[in-house]
Amino acid sequence: MARSQRPQQILDAALRLFNQSGAAAVSTNHIAQDLGISPGNLYYWYPNKEAIVRALYGRMVGEYTARWAAMAQGPPTAASVLGFIEASFETNWRYRFLLVDLVWLCRQDPELKTTYMANQAEREGRMVAALRAGAEAGLLDLPDDPALLQDLHRLLWMVNH
Repeated sequence: MARSQRPQQILDAALRLFNQSGAAAVSTNHIAQDLGISPGNLYYWYPNKEAIVRALYGRMVGEYTARWAAMAQGPPTAASVLGFIEASFETNWRYRFLLVDLVWLCRQDPELKTTYMANQAEREGRMVAALRAGAEAGLLDLPDDPALLQDLHRLLWMVNH
């Protein structure tokens, strides 16, 4: 394996193992063994499992951010909204261990919890804006009620997670 590719290879192996067995059951030693490298080599790139999980969370958020940016390129259409929803479900499946183990992971890593909470607040703002844009484009029939839009966002978040 090329040295410059090692961080991504570590993340890819960790993602596969976390999805297979759950984050609690997988150690850095398991990840290193899967890759055929020493734990020290893994620690050169990531000092602990929490750093790996945070990097994977960052990758997932990056995918969502790119999708939100694409959605913001113009007024929403039924096709663009459906494409966004399908892509969101694919991302959720790819990073499913994060959704399944999120509460436990946030309890283990206060830094991840802080990052997650900030990201959720930002996503809520984006989703409420997207709902408003959908209403303005005639795709949704929503009353102009900020509390209702926040409740709808939370419901969509629960269904999506």
